Amino acid sequence: MDSTIWDTVDRLVGWLDRESPLSAGDERLLRIIKLSEEVGEVGQAVIGATGQNPRKGVTHSWDDVQHELCDVIFAALVALRTLNPEARQVFAERMAYVEARSQADRSPVPALDLPSTGRLDLLSLRVEHAEEMAEVLGDPRLHTFTGGEPYAPQALRTRYQRLTAGSPEPGELWLNWVLRLREEGCLIGTVQATVTGPTAELSWVVGTRWQGHGYATEATRALLTRLAEQPFAPTAPLTTVIAHIHPDHHTSAAVATALGLRPTDRLHDGEIRWQLDLNHP
Repeated sequence: MDSTIWDTVDRLVGWLDRESPLSAGDERLLRIIKLSEEVGEVGQAVIGATGQNPRKGVTHSWDDVQHELCDVIFAALVALRTLNPEARQVFAERMAYVEARSQADRSPVPALDLPSTGRLDLLSLRVEHAEEMAEVLGDPRLHTFTGGEPYAPQALRTRYQRLTAGSPEPGELWLNWVLRLREEGCLIGTVQATVTGPTAELSWVVGTRWQGHGYATEATRALLTRLAEQPFAPTAPLTTVIAHIHPDHHTSAAVATALGLRPTDRLHDGEIRWQLDLNHP
């Protein structure tokens, strides 16, 4: 979770503690009970958004529902922080537990390295890659167009546990590789494909230090060739390859162009859909 959220929670808890005339025990109980009030307001917003009350009709929007859900989350964080000053760690550990539990119902992604390219080895993603990759991807500038912030090693390890466990969605396949630069013997980035039926969505990232040398193009071209020649999923051959790229992310646009993808007029979350239609004999 973004550390600024916890910073805000810390400040709010401190303010509530200073201003409250109640004992610490009473204040703790009331902050937990506050959750019930917030959940009730979510229900009220849903009823208002669907017009379930024939006397009142539609009184809320789904944006109102989203706002009320945020209030539930925020109230829960305040209650957790009130109960335990180490709320950040408690939350992170619980999230890791939930992630691990959810993996039990997934089909693991088979480990499959891609053929090496002229300069790179494309290795199937493993949880053990997280520590080195956290350093490779640690530059905040890598998130300029995608949002978020760099993962700490433990958080990236949790993410890789989820990715290697496989998608919980039926018919969707998550495929991920790390890029190892043979000359230096180190990891430098990742490529991935999300395969759903006849469509594969590609994405890629190369650490700041290694950008400008064509590694992303080299790796994604190898992946695209493999996908076109022999799909990973036991489905019909792929017919479409897509990528979603921020309009100002010219470096990624150059990679997509080199692969033969072309921009479309479709937008998704502010990103342009690039597309390549594959021709099969």
